[in-house]
Amino acid sequence: MVSSEHSPTGVIWARTGPNAGNSNGTLVPGFTMNGMTFLEDGSDVRPFIKGDVYAAPNRSGSTKSMSGGPEAAIGNRAFGSGVAGNQVISRTAFGAVKYEFSESLSGFAQIMAGRSESNTVSLRGGSSLQDGWFATIYRENAFLPASVAKAMDTANITSFQLHKLGSNLGANEPGVGSDNKGVFGTYSWSVGFDAVLPNGWDMRASWQQGESHKRTGIYDEIRVDRMFLAMDAVRDPKTGAIVCCRHR
Repeated sequence: MVSSEHSPTGVIWARTGPNAGNSNGTLVPGFTMNGMTFLEDGSDVRPFIKGDVYAAPNRSGSTKSMSGGPEAAIGNRAFGSGVAGNQVISRTAFGAVKYEFSESLSGFAQIMAGRSESNTVSLRGGSSLQDGWFATIYRENAFLPASVAKAMDTANITSFQLHKLGSNLGANEPGVGSDNKGVFGTYSWSVGFDAVLPNGWDMRASWQQGESHKRTGIYDEIRVDRMFLAMDAVRDPKTGAIVCCRHR
C-alpha cells in the first residue's frame, strides 16, 4: 500500500482554486505533466504507473492510496523495514572498601558509576513533502527538465506542487547523515559503619548520595528553511552559475 499522490522521486501536480493549498483543488487544464513522476536522477519525468487498486488523489473523499504495480515496489524500498535498532554503548564501574576497627565495629565506603549512550545515524533522507506540506517548484528552477519547463510554458503556469515522501538508500537527500545521540549517566557513593551491640543486636548506619542526568542531541538535522531555499535555485543571469534565488 502506497500513496497515489506522492512518491520517493516526487509527483507533479499543478492545482488551482481555493483548496489548492491543502493539496486539493482543480487540476490546471492543459498541463500535460500532472501526475508524472521524476526519474531517480531528476533528469526527466515519466508516467506514474497506477496500481491494481487505485484511488485518484483528486477525487472527493479519496484515500489517495493504491496497491500493486511498480510504483508500490519503489515506494516500499524507500522506507526502512524489518529489524532495526540503535547502537548502544554501556560502561559501568564499582568500587568498595571495608575496614575493621575492632571485632565489633567496621566502616565501609563504596562508589558506583554508569554511562549508557544510544546512537543512530540516518541512512535515508528525511524530508516530508506530502499532502499540505508539498514543495512549490517554480518555472525558473535551475534543475527543471526541459520537458517540464516547456509544458509549464504551454499551460501558462509559473509553478507546480511537488509531492514527495520516502528516500532510497544511496540518494544524497536532505536528512542523510543526521546523527541522534542520547546519553544517560548516573553515579552514587555511600559511607557507613556496622556495629555489633550488646545482647546480640546489630546496627548499620550509612549516608548515600548520587545524581543522574540525561542529555540528548541531534546533529546535522534538516534545516527546513535552507532546504526550501535550495529548491529555489536559479541560474545567475550574468554568470550562468546556479545560485539561491535570493542571491541573484
